[in-house]
Amino acid sequence: MPEVEVVQLEDKDRARFSLTSGMEVDLRTTSDRLFPFTLYQLTGTLSHCRAMLKKAKAMDFDLNQQGLRRDDQSILCKEEEGILMLWDWDFIPPN
Repeated sequence: MPEVEVVQLEDKDRARFSLTSGMEVDLRTTSDRLFPFTLYQLTGTLSHCRAMLKKAKAMDFDLNQQGLRRDDQSILCKEEEGILMLWDWDFIPPN
């Protein structure tokens, strides 16, 4: 890509670039199964992520970028909304 000035980091599922415009770009890849969990962690505010982790812990879930687990069983969600539905939280779509 001609717009990339410097590749700062590159591994199997992420990269960081500096563009000629000066903009920093983080690129992540993930599987379909892990997409909702990666999305919430990378796009949510720190307070939102902390609230979700607190709620998960209170309900005996383990929530991280690798997924949602309870009693050593994976809980599958197709979208971030699926995580919130488990806890009766309203989903607020991005603007």
